[in-house]
Amino acid sequence: MLDTKKVALVSDSDSLSVDYDMPLIIDAFKRTNVEADVIFWDDANPDLSIYDLVVLRSPWTYMEKIKPFIEFCQKVEQSSVLLNPLSVIEWNSDKSYLKLLEKQGIPIVPTEIIYSETEIQAALASLKESEWEINEVVIKPTVGAYSFGVVRLSIDDSDKITQHVRYLLQLGKSVIFQPYLNTIEKHGETNIIYFDNTYSHTIKKEPLLAERGETKTPDMEFRTLKDANSEEKALAKRILDLVQTNLELSKPLLYARLDFIEDKNGMPLLLELEITEPSLSLPLTPKSVDFFVRSIIERVQSKDVVVC
Repeated sequence: MLDTKKVALVSDSDSLSVDYDMPLIIDAFKRTNVEADVIFWDDANPDLSIYDLVVLRSPWTYMEKIKPFIEFCQKVEQSSVLLNPLSVIEWNSDKSYLKLLEKQGIPIVPTEIIYSETEIQAALASLKESEWEINEVVIKPTVGAYSFGVVRLSIDDSDKITQHVRYLLQLGKSVIFQPYLNTIEKHGETNIIYFDNTYSHTIKKEPLLAERGETKTPDMEFRTLKDANSEEKALAKRILDLVQTNLELSKPLLYARLDFIEDKNGMPLLLELEITEPSLSLPLTPKSVDFFVRSIIERVQSKDVVVC
């Protein structure tokens, strides 16, 4: 008799209730002969050795406790298989990867990274010299999730910009400046999701960053299914191939979400690459739930797993 395979889906107590994907994933696993458990990464000494595979799903408080989270991932890799792998998590947790991809020819939303207050004016001047007519700047930490530390300010409001940068630097975080591109007001943000290097679905996300800097909670009401165009799919695949090559991964990423904003000519610009713990908007596309679960199962084993 074959041993039952077990998969752990990683969340935390604060995030599980807003992980809209998790109930669908758990339900889909119930139709297989693979067991799936939800575990919290910040629980004391979870027994990781009982799992054949550990998949990061919604450990969204980890940005506040990045060192313990990395230690958790290290423990997983000592006794099981972590997906996506630790090397990916460490690379992706700092948004300075955007500049690395830009150097490899990937079109990104104009991005400046600063490490001290003395660099503020040079970063703003660089953004103003871009081809965009920039009135507002988005400021966020290079290491952060969702809305933490994210503000939208007038590019001429030096006092507020300096104040917020000082706040982030005092937290020990380097800072990203990006222009607020008005194309998002008309076209929204495009999220393209891949499983195992294969296209799954695309989501249009409404603008979430309000004019005064408040951030709307990214609930499902702000998301709709859309069709990705050929340029978006081609750029997404190019980015995923680059990441696999750059990080010397033997297998494709199990999951990836690529966030794009259109430029003035309707071409995609990379805003963020979410390959650590992305929300996948699965409630909008039930068939993608099965696709994701099958992709996980194929990583566990190929012959004795049955999906009903």
